[in-house]
Amino acid sequence: EVWNKIDLLPSMDYVPPEAIPVCAKDGTGMEDLLNVIDVVVCAQVGQRRTVAFPESQIPLALEFLRRHGAGGAAETLAVVEGAEPNATGEALMSIEAV
Repeated sequence: EVWNKIDLLPSMDYVPPEAIPVCAKDGTGMEDLLNVIDVVVCAQVGQRRTVAFPESQIPLALEFLRRHGAGGAAETLAVVEGAEPNATGEALMSIEAV
């Protein structure tokens, strides 16, 4: 589920945890959305991809990937070394989906 126009929300508290929040106007969240699309498409054609998400989003990303054909993703979690924390200060974690 993708939520657009998050720039118009008074708080991110309104966005459900299973949604990917984006703002097409300023590009916020587009990288996360493209990562999810890339992993799902590649999983369906049998290619391997590694993507990074904020630590709080990893359970949702894994659930999404399992539902859409990337069942081996859980065994490949890793902290992204040297990555800058996101805007909320969370560490990024990578998922390798096959």
